[in-house]
Amino acid sequence: MPHPSITALEELISGLSVGSSRQRQRQLGMVRQELTIALDLGVLPGEARRRLPRLLDEVTLQHYIQAAKTGMLRSRLVGGERPPT
Repeated sequence: MPHPSITALEELISGLSVGSSRQRQRQLGMVRQELTIALDLGVLPGEARRRLPRLLDEVTLQHYIQAAKTGMLRSRLVGGERPPT
């Protein structure tokens, strides 16, 4: 079952996607996917699962950035490894 905050983020992204490039849409989709993985792994605060403002607040995004720097949020290997995103 998707997290309510991710569902709200998808709705926000779809509104932004109108008139944006495919590259930008891919980038936003990648961030959405990484945020979902971070929520699933318990890297982000629990409240971030339920509320979009909490998902996008500074404290939560700092946790996300730290996890992304380790490569743990990557869904694909690059050269057999998970480099930072």
